[in-house]
This record gives sequence, C-alpha cells and structure tokens, in this order.
Amino acid sequence: MKIFTTLSVIAIVSLSACVNPDRLAPAPVEKNILVVAKQEQVLPNNVEIPLYFLAEEEVPDYNKVAYIELIGSDWFSEEQLVNNLKYEAHKLGANALVNVEFGQDFFEVDNRRLLVDTLLDNREFRVNRKREIRQYMKGLAVVMDPSNFQPNNDSIASHIAYVKTERKNRKEAESNARRSGITNVAVLGVAVIVTIIASTIGA
Repeated sequence: MKIFTTLSVIAIVSLSACVNPDRLAPAPVEKNILVVAKQEQVLPNNVEIPLYFLAEEEVPDYNKVAYIELIGSDWFSEEQLVNNLKYEAHKLGANALVNVEFGQDFFEVDNRRLLVDTLLDNREFRVNRKREIRQYMKGLAVVMDPSNFQPNNDSIASHIAYVKTERKNRKEAESNARRSGITNVAVLGVAVIVTIIASTIGA
C-alpha cells in the first residue's frame, strides 16, 4: 500500500509539471475558408490589409476572393485574430477585408490532450471534439483598387511580421514542452525504480 501511495504521489507531481505549450504561446487558430475566386497574382509582403467592419457604410467597390472565419481560444486577443485574419487574406491574394465581425459563440473544437500533444505531437490522437465558447473573427477577403490605399514603405506588412513572430514563439513553446514532458517521464521512471528498490531493501 505504501508503495502504491508513493508511486501515485510521484506520478501526480511529475505529470502536473508537464508544460502546456498553450500557456507559453498563442495556440494555433482554427480556420474555415471558402474560396470564391482564386487570385493568380501574389501580393508583395509589404502590402497592408485594411479592414472594413460590418457596420461601416462607405466601402469602396470590390471583387470577392474568399470567406474567412477564424476561431481562437477564449483568451485570444482581438489583435491576434485581426493579424491572423489579414494573414490568411493576404495569402489568398486579397488586399482588403470587408464585413468583418468579431465576437463569441459556441463551436465544435479539438479536445486537446496534454500528454499526447506534448510527448507524441500526433494530431491523429485528437479525435474527440467538444462544444465550447470561443472567440471568432470572420470577414470577406476582397480585391479593391489599390489606389484607395496609402502606400506602405515598410519591407514587410505588420500582420505578416506579427504572425511570423507568433508562430516562432509557438514552435519554441512546443519544443520546450516536448523536452519538459520527456524529462518528467524519465524522472518518473527513475523515481519508480528507486522506490521499488528502497521498498525491497526495507522489506
């Protein structure tokens, strides 16, 4: 009984020490994209993407490119969703977003498992979905006459720089979490062996 209790305490302490990468860096957004008209021309990286929210009246003429919806964790900031929305629009060749909405709603999302994510990093294990309140931002990616916009002298658009930094931080967080998880499992294994040996000697 003492052995079981000791091992249980060690296991709980070791596993609770696993680092969840979601706490160290923004989790990836889930996205739903419906392409209406594929754009052949690739936008330069220094093109800023203006937003026109749903309530705005004066919107220049445009051609539709795609409907984009992003779903983030409940603690996602509006800045994160805005920059990711612009990033996805930019990749599709759109140079503006109209009818943009932001809010909270119920969504079916991945039921993330800490140990699987940390140790195995295998998305096939994330088969469970759950329904919970999440932040969302959605809009219509469009192409407008670029003469409507002020020129940008920066070498890279702000949303591209933001998302690149976000993904770099995420990659580092996942790497640190994976190393931490492996270390904790190794410590747990050593602790189990030491406990068994100590119990055997004590007997």
